[in-house]
Amino acid sequence: TTLFRSALILSFLGGIHWGIAMRMTAPPAALLVWGVVPSLVAWMAVVMPAYAGLVIHGLMLVVCYVVDRRVYPRHGLGHWLTLRFRLSAVAAFCCFFGAANT
Repeated sequence: TTLFRSALILSFLGGIHWGIAMRMTAPPAALLVWGVVPSLVAWMAVVMPAYAGLVIHGLMLVVCYVVDRRVYPRHGLGHWLTLRFRLSAVAAFCCFFGAANT
């Protein structure tokens, strides 16, 4: 279902931060902590009713994008932000639309 797919997407978005951290000899703790936050929030939202869980997923997709706008350029990944914005906007819209129709 949409809830599980969006939870997987959020988990991967967090995992990217772990990938960035693994490229460093001494990664900042904030990068590692943020790497698990989207997963924890996403999987907690999975057990909620769809109308609430999908809203949380949509909001987390937006929050992840805002965080990544700050993190990616510092690590040479800024060129992905245009595509990332488009994908995040569509995914968040789908979550909000799905929540409205449940």
